[in-house]
Amino acid sequence: MNNQINQTAIRIIDKPCGFGKTSGLHSEAKQLIRISSREQFIFVVPELSEIERYKAELGDWVQEPSDKGGSKSESIIRLLQMGKNIVTTHSLYDQIRKFEHLLPSYHVVIDEVPTTAKQVPVKFGKGLFKNLIHHKKYISIDMQTNLISTTENWMIEKDDFESGDDLHIKAFMNTVENREVYYVEGIYCVIPLPDAFFTKPKSLTILTFLFEGTQLHHWMMKRGFDYTILKDHIEHQQFKIQMNQNIIYRMNNSNSKTGYTAMTSKDSPSRRNVGNWAKNEWNALRKFDPTVTTDRVLVASHKDAWHGKEKNPKSNVTNKTSLSSLSRLGKATWTSLITRGTNKYKEKDIIFILGTENMNPSLAKFLGMTTKEAQNRHTLSELVQLIYRTAIRDGYPIYVFIADDHNEKILKEYLES
Repeated sequence: MNNQINQTAIRIIDKPCGFGKTSGLHSEAKQLIRISSREQFIFVVPELSEIERYKAELGDWVQEPSDKGGSKSESIIRLLQMGKNIVTTHSLYDQIRKFEHLLPSYHVVIDEVPTTAKQVPVKFGKGLFKNLIHHKKYISIDMQTNLISTTENWMIEKDDFESGDDLHIKAFMNTVENREVYYVEGIYCVIPLPDAFFTKPKSLTILTFLFEGTQLHHWMMKRGFDYTILKDHIEHQQFKIQMNQNIIYRMNNSNSKTGYTAMTSKDSPSRRNVGNWAKNEWNALRKFDPTVTTDRVLVASHKDAWHGKEKNPKSNVTNKTSLSSLSRLGKATWTSLITRGTNKYKEKDIIFILGTENMNPSLAKFLGMTTKEAQNRHTLSELVQLIYRTAIRDGYPIYVFIADDHNEKILKEYLES
């Protein structure tokens, strides 16, 4: 891609989980309040609960966009025009085109890396997609960047697409008109983080850990965005020592494939094996420590593999063959395999990781993450973030069970390095 882009000053604060990234930021903000600084800030957080945390710490110095009396994007625009400091969620990215012209006076702080690229739903086949490009010429694809744009042909004829399959085409074309959509291959298209976040603000700060394993790192490399990274190697070693000390019980893995297809297909032997493995490990833990109860358990897995038809009537996973049923851990708390930036599971001191999040090959190709090293670093980054949603973040010992042997190996090698 073209690297000749004017960018803002970008700073990555790469600190271990539990070492005060967010609390340090709050302290800096309070200092700005005390000196009545005129600098303006947008804080972007992963969850609504984190907004409440910021408001509790910083009071009315920060404002939250509201959808009362209009949309949240309209509220953000009003707050920006008034020069208010703002705290909002990662959903902000979806609407950035509407207010990017108001960002140059703002410092943007992103608390934890967001989803870097989302797949665009395409509800029609490859043949029709090619027809839009070559025959109808409704879209063009930049040869250097793969950015998709609508053409004048589409602007002339789009009002004719009002029924049946035409509505699927119109939905896709509307996305192309309003967002930055990139073509990858086949009918696989993605919406990455907009360039505006890297080019429009006065400055950009990203708080995270193991940044080089994130998709965002690879996207920024691909786009040619330079950054300064701040990290403390002594803190990192202290973090690994604490992690080793506080993971107090690990058993053998399930010797099963735990990717999405293996875990969500009909009558999957892998899902059955993993479910039975989790049940056996849970029973063994109860014998080892009779005080444990399911309300202390956090389970991370593919959503469909855990809930099955209970949450998705179209699922191939029956209630009897879901992981929640097979494992006998149905009363435990479930979360996604990709879980960052939340404290709502910090009371849980037992975690079962019953799956692995394999990156879509097309997405890996788009982000430049096809090498084994890149994917292993990504897996490690997400594993550490997931484990640190639990009580270990407050220094308490936890029980960890990892069904996938490759994931367990990656974590073990990291902790022993």
